[in-house]
Amino acid sequence: MATFNTGDLAVVEALNRVLRTRMRVIGRAEEGTSGGAIFVDLGDGGSGVVTTFLGTRARAEQTAQVVNHAHASGVPVPQHLHVVETGNGVHLVQARLEGEPSKTVTPAVIDAVVEVNDRFADLLVGYDEVPTLPLCLRQSGDPYPHHEVLASHSARSRAILNAIQTIGREHPEDVGGNDLHHVDLDLSNVLFDESGSVVGVVDWNLGVFRGDRNQALVKTRFEQEWALRGPAPEPMQVAAASHLDDILKDRVATTDLSRYWASRLLYQLHWMLQYGRPEHVDWHLTVAEERLL
Repeated sequence: MATFNTGDLAVVEALNRVLRTRMRVIGRAEEGTSGGAIFVDLGDGGSGVVTTFLGTRARAEQTAQVVNHAHASGVPVPQHLHVVETGNGVHLVQARLEGEPSKTVTPAVIDAVVEVNDRFADLLVGYDEVPTLPLCLRQSGDPYPHHEVLASHSARSRAILNAIQTIGREHPEDVGGNDLHHVDLDLSNVLFDESGSVVGVVDWNLGVFRGDRNQALVKTRFEQEWALRGPAPEPMQVAAASHLDDILKDRVATTDLSRYWASRLLYQLHWMLQYGRPEHVDWHLTVAEERLL
């Protein structure tokens, strides 16, 4: 049975009014961290996905242009059909890709993610206007993350902040490169077919960024901590996380990897220290201490 809510219906009805289409809600993605994905019948025989973009319409249009460029280059990303602003926000209408996130995390799954991420290399040559994701190691970002959150929380977080700022002082703040950087390369955003091949990298709702594609893999690795910090992590998940650590050490210079981890942990702690459960706050701080101190 299809699962969706009245809010999904309202979003699609508003899009139909603007686009003069006849899209129909048929379900909702079970996973997703950037506002959820509404599955629709596009009304012309095709299947689509509607998502909410977390940014301005201008950035959404830039994102659609870049992702469509990647799609035309043969990279398995969804074709973006429309960018629409309604009273409910800015929305992306995309063609739906077949496939599902992997139900297990293994070294082979990690290899597949690394391989598809490598296909983002140099895709932004000629797209100089696409921004890099700020590392924010020396000072607070605009609008986030905020150094003040770590400075005011506890002695542990202040020690971590000091380590982050030290890395920022000792190494360049900017990340160069022409790679397409997916800033939310969680395994829930990578679709596989039944043979185990990657058929889609989805959820571009935070916008496209340029830089070093390997930085995206630090986010992939951090997300594995949710399983590893549980009471009884699966041996295969432990092996997969260790495998990705080895890959990162092999392909990313030590100074760059330090910067990427410092930035990732700053972003994570900015949110977790404000809104997280105490046990989650504790292991986030522990991960940061293990990586940075």
